[in-house]
Amino acid sequence: MSENDDVREEPLDAQRLEEDWQRALDAAGEAVHAGTRSRTVGEQAAATAGKHLQSDRKWFSGIGPTLHRLLPRRREPDQS
Repeated sequence: MSENDDVREEPLDAQRLEEDWQRALDAAGEAVHAGTRSRTVGEQAAATAGKHLQSDRKWFSGIGPTLHRLLPRRREPDQS
């Protein structure tokens, strides 16, 4: 797998940014859970990371309306 395998070709828009950001936060949460299951991340560190992720989710949900004002809307493919 090359580093560009996950790069999407369509232009950035608010919906894509939100989707990508949520996936990144989900992946970070899964990493914390995996670390606690494997005992490579301590309970206190996991709790701190969880609080940071929760804070990031709250912050990002608050800027959603601004993103939709600033970034172009997703263009649907032509149906012709």
